[in-house]
Amino acid sequence: MSKAEIQIHTGSLIPNMELLGPSLAVPTPVRAIRARVLWINRRWWTQYTKTSINQREYCDIRDWLLDSFAVNTVTKGQTDAVLAADRYGSNSGSLHGGSGRCAMLGNFNAKGIGPTGLVPHVSIGTHEDGRVSLAEAIREAVSSEIAARELPYGSVPIVAILGLQDDAAGEAIVVRPNFIRPAHFQRSVFFGSSGFQGADQQIDAVRVRDAIDAAIARPQAIGYPGLPALILRYAAQIGASQAHRLWQGRFLSANVSVTGALVDFGSFRAVPSWHRYFGEPGEFFGRDAGALARTAKALNATFAAHGYQSLLQTAEPDMKGAIEAAFLRAVHDALHLSAFPRSSEIPGLLLGLFDRQQRQSAQIGDSTGVFRLPWLYHLLVGGPPVQGDRDTIEAGTISKVLSAWAPHDPSERDFVLRLLLAWTMPRGVLAYEYSTRLLSRYLNGIDTLSDEAERRISNVIDWMLSRSFRRWSGLAIDCAPLGQVHLDGSSAVYCRERGDGYAVLLSGPIVGDEMICFRSRLPIGWSEASQGWLRYPCAPDAARLGMTINIRGNTVVIPPASFHYPNPVWA
Repeated sequence: MSKAEIQIHTGSLIPNMELLGPSLAVPTPVRAIRARVLWINRRWWTQYTKTSINQREYCDIRDWLLDSFAVNTVTKGQTDAVLAADRYGSNSGSLHGGSGRCAMLGNFNAKGIGPTGLVPHVSIGTHEDGRVSLAEAIREAVSSEIAARELPYGSVPIVAILGLQDDAAGEAIVVRPNFIRPAHFQRSVFFGSSGFQGADQQIDAVRVRDAIDAAIARPQAIGYPGLPALILRYAAQIGASQAHRLWQGRFLSANVSVTGALVDFGSFRAVPSWHRYFGEPGEFFGRDAGALARTAKALNATFAAHGYQSLLQTAEPDMKGAIEAAFLRAVHDALHLSAFPRSSEIPGLLLGLFDRQQRQSAQIGDSTGVFRLPWLYHLLVGGPPVQGDRDTIEAGTISKVLSAWAPHDPSERDFVLRLLLAWTMPRGVLAYEYSTRLLSRYLNGIDTLSDEAERRISNVIDWMLSRSFRRWSGLAIDCAPLGQVHLDGSSAVYCRERGDGYAVLLSGPIVGDEMICFRSRLPIGWSEASQGWLRYPCAPDAARLGMTINIRGNTVVIPPASFHYPNPVWA
């Protein structure tokens, strides 16, 4: 696969940034540096190149990544290539001019290449050195894969991580397909020069005009669905994130794409319950309606100023209603409630618990206090009571949910308890402070240009993903997870069936009429392709031992689960 073929294969699925006009890009000179490809996203590369990534394809992608993005920005001296940093703004103007540590080449961009010309001249305390740590790169890769699988509009993926060994550079570079942010339609009024033709502010004004004109004239070409639909997509992302206890931090127009996908995962984390966690000033888990309303109002005003009116509702109550509706849908899907005709009140019961828990706040960095707060999972596994009679709220919710869900049948009750337990189990390795400490120890002393580094980074990403998935789009509604494993872009979920049986469900990228799963090719039908899962019966102990299946003469080895859910304990 040549460099040109890589760009062509993926080009139709990635927006052409040139459509936003010539004022978008700031030339960014770079020099080549020593680097090694430590990880590629096999799921993404297989899916979007429609090619199984064997050793030859891997080597082609690796060489292209190193030729294109093993670089560091320079202000003087040797220049080996020129990339393009993209200008963008924010709701309130912003001090930066756009991408301060990221630049584009063709259909892709690389973050961590050093400071670009869009870093502000005054200190703002973030990203000024243009670097990305290896731990941050790993967290971004894991978080983007979780969001891609669990949220309705997914994420902009990390498609590769490069490890660096250069005193003037950082530790890592992450590579992503290009994307358009709503911030590309907003001004950066506090950055750079002004008052003359060709000044930063004059260029920025032209940039916004051209971007908005492109959105109106060619919306499909850049993936822009229109303002009302766009804001509803963000509400859907926020509502689902709240239900699944995922938090990107404060909602910003720069941290999402115009398709609805989440972007930039530096602050992304899982929280252990629905309490009102707070981090940086102004950041509260569960309180995103106001930020979404401000973004909707700012975008509406910007488009109107350029002559384009919309019917967008920008009031905070409208945003809150849309987020709550998305929360209810996420609960319904996560718990497979379409299979249970008497379960219609369950999403409302859990939304009520969300509202109750939001009345109590906790500092997110206080790990002791955070994990002492009551939560459904702790009761489902027979954990000790915490914080006195506050438990009665959670315990009462579980009782009401079970009464509505499986009031009489003991086997049905066990099945639904397993579904609820798997979905509510906290994701420890996605807690920001814990994962940062864990990765710091794991990566201590690692040689980023070594074979060992490539093996260890791939292993830790797979390990973190195996422990972190809690929601599986398209998973059979009569299956409750017992354990799971993720390896090289493929997943296996070992399940208890709604009756007395057991099954393993396999997922991987699809190429033609085959699924690439654990380095094997599995034939699929139309219905399986639409759901994204293959299902096979298995023994009760398969999650512990793994299994081998034979399909059309091909032997497929499915590894055992690397993460297991405990048995529910509920009287």
